[in-house]
Amino acid sequence: MTKSKTTGIEVLTAKDRRNSDLIFNRMIVVLVAAAAALCGLFIIKRDAMSGISKTEVLFVVNVLPILTIVCGVLFAAALIYFILKRVKGISEADKLITSYSLLGMASVLFFVTLFYKSLTGIYAIAVVIAAALLYFVYCLYERDFFWCSLTAAFGSFLLLAGRSVSPLISFGALALAIVLSIAVILLFLMMKKNGGKLTVGGKKRSIMKPGYQYTPILVLAAVVLAFAALTLITTTFVLYCILALLAVYLLIGIIYTVKMI
Repeated sequence: MTKSKTTGIEVLTAKDRRNSDLIFNRMIVVLVAAAAALCGLFIIKRDAMSGISKTEVLFVVNVLPILTIVCGVLFAAALIYFILKRVKGISEADKLITSYSLLGMASVLFFVTLFYKSLTGIYAIAVVIAAALLYFVYCLYERDFFWCSLTAAFGSFLLLAGRSVSPLISFGALALAIVLSIAVILLFLMMKKNGGKLTVGGKKRSIMKPGYQYTPILVLAAVVLAFAALTLITTTFVLYCILALLAVYLLIGIIYTVKMI
């Protein structure tokens, strides 16, 4: 944006408009992809009476194994394409569909199909919605709030997995939540000390720009850590923990949104 010489008011340049239109169109592409995935999941669950529908049983037995392989191949192809783009240093700033978005969509599809039996249809729907919302946050907000959103999303799903009837899955999810929370806290404290930079592959990369906030991310990570530790002791309050985590995230989101206006 530039200031008008006559009025002093900030106005959009042609470049700003193109960038804005590009971001909007990228969000539409992700929205269409998410809507298509959700329609498929709702069709599978359409005649559900007590959690599992006849359509879902047929899907799991006849379609899911093949679909998992297809999505795995798509994920591998998207990953190779992404790596090639990074190695060649090709800019995708003006592209509607980038290697990042392809890898993201392929990752979500592969994850949902690979763990569909554990997730069940309802949680698979939640994963698709959460992934789409995370992308919208990535497009619309500063990166520090995106890291907050990522922390809250992974924390919520791992806490929810802590309610699993399988002791192995429950313990594994909660242990992973604790490890990731500690890692996030240490990484962002390290970046705060080093001016927002993180050493990756022997090179310092700028992750947090000047002006980005560290406190919200550290608070969310600490909340996830505390709730995961509590859920390891007892799963009685896990739903309340998730609601409290989302309430903290919502409050942070409102603050960031007000600052944008």
